Amino acid sequence: MFVDYANANPIAPLHLPEIIINRNGTVTPETGYIQRTGKIYTLTANITREYSVRIERINIVFDGVGHTIDVAVPGAFSIDGYPAMYSDVGITLAGVNNVIVKNVSVSSNNIYAIYLHGSSNCQIIGVTTNKLVRIRGSFNTITESNTGISISAGSNNLITRNNISDVMVASSSNRFFKNNFYLTDYPGFFADNFWDNGSVGNYWSNYTMKYPNVSEVGNTGIGDTPYLIQSDLWTARAYPDVTNVDNYPLMCPYDIENDAVVFPIPEPTPTPEPEPGSFPTTLVAATSVATVGVVVGVGLFVYFKKRRAKSGG
Repeated sequence: MFVDYANANPIAPLHLPEIIINRNGTVTPETGYIQRTGKIYTLTANITREYSVRIERINIVFDGVGHTIDVAVPGAFSIDGYPAMYSDVGITLAGVNNVIVKNVSVSSNNIYAIYLHGSSNCQIIGVTTNKLVRIRGSFNTITESNTGISISAGSNNLITRNNISDVMVASSSNRFFKNNFYLTDYPGFFADNFWDNGSVGNYWSNYTMKYPNVSEVGNTGIGDTPYLIQSDLWTARAYPDVTNVDNYPLMCPYDIENDAVVFPIPEPTPTPEPEPGSFPTTLVAATSVATVGVVVGVGLFVYFKKRRAKSGG
């Protein structure tokens, strides 16, 4: 899973041309797709099957402003499971530090849509991919994103507040918490990692099915049974001593944008049906008030009429 396709595939894949943010800050070629303002590089439009993006400059922000980079070329096929045509990664961070990539969607034929290649102290914020974000580096953060995650080398990477569809981890000392795991397959684990922050873990879509007798701890949204994360068959056999446990699993999904557990809304208490021949309490109360009003009104009318008679009016 972690071998580069170019070295594994006997048929060299074709590639789309790259837009490169160079080390000196220039952008080549000058397509108009990326606008530079100081250290902020902004995507001006969707890039659809024309270019991938490569970032080689440190200390910058790449803002997709909600646009899409699509390198998933139709008609691409694979041989022995490896893409043989157009196996591009949408965005590559090539040996950089302190780069922020945010607000962009990426689609790819490759199993990796975004690749932090030898890059550290970078942030991936608010991205959506159809595949995985791959990390080879340390102290990176992925947050508020909808993606799969692959950490093939490095440590102290923080994965928090994401909706995660797939996960593979080959290195240790990385931390995952406040994520929603909607896994389409079993994870691949080559090492132990941290799956909570000491008080809050993650939401696992099959948690209550796996542990049907689980109970909530107070009103915290946390289950009282740790979640043992089952690895895929191959890595479980090859690495039998690897154990990954979420000690504080969430029983409800996590709101990754508002940073809060999504507690279920309680069902409203139904109003009881009135018995046959009876009147609803509100109707009886209203009728009583109306009756009192009529009686008081008649009494006042008689009183003032007698008063006028005595006075000769």
